[in-house]
Amino acid sequence: MASLTDCGVGVKVVFLFMMRGVLAQETACYSVGSVAGAVVGTLLATLALAGLAYLLWRMYWRSRRGKTGKI
Repeated sequence: MASLTDCGVGVKVVFLFMMRGVLAQETACYSVGSVAGAVVGTLLATLALAGLAYLLWRMYWRSRRGKTGKI
């Protein structure tokens, strides 16, 4: 089985290029606080959109209350 030292120069360049991305990911980790903030922000945005959808739905059905649909 061939080792990395037996490979050509092109394979070594590709390997080092891929490792550069892996090492950059380790230095750009998100902290626990930023992940928790994203979760809480997403929850609040979802609740706000659901509340807005509920209000619009109620306004629509209140406007339709007296209509029977007959011409």
